[in-house]
Parts: sequence; structure tokens; C-alpha cells
Amino acid sequence: MNQKNRLILRRAASRKIMEDFFEKEVVPRYYPKAELVSFQLKDQSAYQFKKAVRYTLGLRYPNGEIIEKIVRGNVPSRHQTWEITVSDQALNYLYQHGFDRGKYQVTRPLGHYPSRRLQLYEEYPGDILSDLIKKGKGDLKKSVLLAANWTAEFHNLKAKIGRVKTLKAIREDMSHFIKNYGRHSLKVQADGKKILEHFYAAVQKQYHPKKSGLIHGDLNANNIVINKNQVGVIDFGNAWRFDPLCEIANYLVQLELISWRSEVSPRLVDKLNAIFLKNYLQKTKQNNNRLAEKRIDLWKVWWMMQITAFACSIFIDSKKNRADLNRTIVRHTIPRSKSLLNL
Repeated sequence: MNQKNRLILRRAASRKIMEDFFEKEVVPRYYPKAELVSFQLKDQSAYQFKKAVRYTLGLRYPNGEIIEKIVRGNVPSRHQTWEITVSDQALNYLYQHGFDRGKYQVTRPLGHYPSRRLQLYEEYPGDILSDLIKKGKGDLKKSVLLAANWTAEFHNLKAKIGRVKTLKAIREDMSHFIKNYGRHSLKVQADGKKILEHFYAAVQKQYHPKKSGLIHGDLNANNIVINKNQVGVIDFGNAWRFDPLCEIANYLVQLELISWRSEVSPRLVDKLNAIFLKNYLQKTKQNNNRLAEKRIDLWKVWWMMQITAFACSIFIDSKKNRADLNRTIVRHTIPRSKSLLNL
């Protein structure tokens, strides 16, 4: 890690530096009537090469009232600086198109700062949907319906902003995936390559980049927050213009993943996924559309093989991890993908 990169990462987690930054730049711009009277931060970074920081602000207004605001800060790795740009762009677009109020919301964006490689946004209050599902807490059908409705409202905007995911980019991703499969075994690498080649042949006939709209890019139950009768979605760092049905496939596969890990019963996941899919297709006027369902199945292959590649890249460092990877991912993703492609 070079010195400049190390400095950027340290600065985001420095109380003295960030308190001064909030006082002079952020508060005057986004809370113009308030005075910063208290400041705390907590470094929540899971990795050394990027930062996730939680800032707690005490804001005093002219009437003497003090309001606490919790702000999230993200500093991506230096190879992924585009994340803060696309995330801020997507959040601002949605915030300006009705997602700042009502049932379906996003967190309030507080700008991105290229010189600091930093994006700020207010924390969205509530419970993470995946946590509710794992704990069997609350009305899960209602929560999943809120999530499906949010997604439909978002996709119905058909926003023509952001970078377009091209077939060339998909092909490049495939080469990385195949390389990662080799870290597991030659068998998985051969199976993975065959699956991806058949997937690519099929997707070329169905995906038209110029017709794509803005999608979240990583929509799953970990990024959906339920707040009573409202729902908010967070983490737009992978936002791009792409096939919206790819987004639906990701949501469905990611929820299946927690059942593969035995955190939730497969029966419950199947039930909740059926509720989500049926409601989404109705709200986007695609109900009883077999072609849409087939396209979702095709994108499921993409996400399952992407999950497999990611797991192979980081979990092949011990005999136990390899066994866990086989049990929780490979034994599901490879056979399921072959089945969906009729291989």
C-alpha cells in the first residue's frame, strides 16, 4: 500500500481531521442552520484496503434543540474509486425522484469528495431484511412485499443514467471467474467454464444494453432495511445500467444462499422468494410473462457462478474452509446452473 493511499484511509478514521471536515464543509452545506456540538466516530472496516466509518453528529439548532444524526462514510479501495461516484449519482437521482419520502426510500446522500475518496450518506433506520428472515421476526410476508414494491418502483423509473454494463464486460468477468474456479479444482474449473460458455451464448440473444435502465447492482436482503411500514435500500456502490431482471435474479439467489448455509429453512426461502417474484412481476406488468421468468432463470446462473468464483477466491485456505465451501455453495450452484441451462 503506497503512502498516499495509507493517508487517505487513515484520514477517514481520524476523529480530529473528520470533526474539522464535518464542521467546516458537511454541516454548513447539508445542515445550514445547525451547529456541530458533538462528534464521535467508529471505524467499522472489515478490510485494510478500504474504510467503512460511522460518524455520530450532535447538531444544535437555533431553538436550542439538539438532534443526533448518524452518517455513514465509505472509502473504497483505490482501484474502485468509481464506486463513490456511481453510488452518489444513483442516490441523488432517487432522492430527487420521490424516494426521499413515503413508503419507498433511500438514505439521504451527503455528497462524495474525490480528494478524500469519500462518500457520505445518512444512516437509514430500521432492521436489515436478512436479519428479520434469519430470526423469523415480524411479518415477513409484509416485509418482503415492501422490498418487492420498492424494487418495482425503482425499475419502473427506467432511469437512463450511469455506466452501461456491456457484453464485453460480462465476458471479461467470466475470464476472472474461470481463473478463480481453478483455485478449487480442475473439475470445478471445467464445469464452471462449460456453464459460463452456455450462459454467454444464451445471454447474447437476450440482453440489449441500449434498452437497459439504472439498477442497484447488488440488491439483496442485506441491503434492504425495513422500518415499520417503510423500506429503504442502501449500498449503491455497484449501480449501473443493466437488465433489471438480472437484479431480481440476484435477490432470489442471495436469499437462497442463506438457506444453503442452513441459516434459514429452504421451505421458508422458497415461500418468500415466490412472494417477492410474483409481486414484482405484477407491479412491473410482467405477470404471467414466461419470457421474463426464463430471463430471470438465466441471470440466476450468472449470479450463482459469480458467488462460486468469489468463494473460491477467498475460502480455499484450509481443509475446513474447502469442505464448508463444497457444502454451502459448490454442491448447490454447479448442479442448479446446469439444470437451468439444461446441460
